[in-house]
Amino acid sequence: MKLNTIWKAEVITPNFTFEAFGATESEAINALEKGWTHHCTQYGLDIRPILNVISDNDWAWSVEPFKLNSCYRDDHLITESE
Repeated sequence: MKLNTIWKAEVITPNFTFEAFGATESEAINALEKGWTHHCTQYGLDIRPILNVISDNDWAWSVEPFKLNSCYRDDHLITESE
């Protein structure tokens, strides 16, 4: 099966922007969780699920698909009809 889409999960905190990528939406979220856990370990923070921390702090976050072998301008796919 050929991969045509990659998923990006992103969290913007007051101090850092975290980005994780996966072949599926859930893989991107899982990669984000794994990176968050590693970040917490590096900084000596309590390890809590990132989705709970996002909710508690009202941080901006998103998970969105991107087409491979395509060009985006300001997070929008450039199409031939433009």
